[in-house]
Amino acid sequence: MMSKSILVAVVISIVSVSRIFAQPHHSSSEITHDFSITIAPIKLISPIVEGTFEKRMTNKIGLEGIAGVGSYDGFFAFTIGGSWRYYLIGSFEHALQTGVELYYAHLGSSNVQGSNVSAAGRGLMIAPFIGYKYIADYGLTLDLAIGAGPEFVSATATDNNSNSATVSGSTLGLLLNLNLGWSF
Repeated sequence: MMSKSILVAVVISIVSVSRIFAQPHHSSSEITHDFSITIAPIKLISPIVEGTFEKRMTNKIGLEGIAGVGSYDGFFAFTIGGSWRYYLIGSFEHALQTGVELYYAHLGSSNVQGSNVSAAGRGLMIAPFIGYKYIADYGLTLDLAIGAGPEFVSATATDNNSNSATVSGSTLGLLLNLNLGWSF
């Protein structure tokens, strides 16, 4: 008798909790969010604070701006970019997405590791990507993307005697976005 009471209590608890956290079903034509604001938590390790702002243009298309600032290995860093997104399966709210991202990063220092050398590095990448975006009804947003594309890089170093050296090149760059945020 005691085990039946426990079983009934567990079932009632599960049903009650599932009703509390259940989210209403929205039809694909219903629009509930128009903007997403996210950050890239992994980049905080560098520490670079990088955020995105995405605007729904249609139910299947979004435009995103990217900006960040911080430091990397003692160098001042900033990033800027943008992406065009097409929601292949689903919509702005919950989708398998594809698109293209343009991304610029700059590093610079006027006193590299206590020396009399200033240095700057720049990189520009354009990469197609595929990813997944999920927005909970209450706004929590998860945005994941992976891609690869050409990356053009250059670096310059100059000492106090105005001697300088510059290198540049290109390579295949990897795009990996793991963003968390909120949608409105």
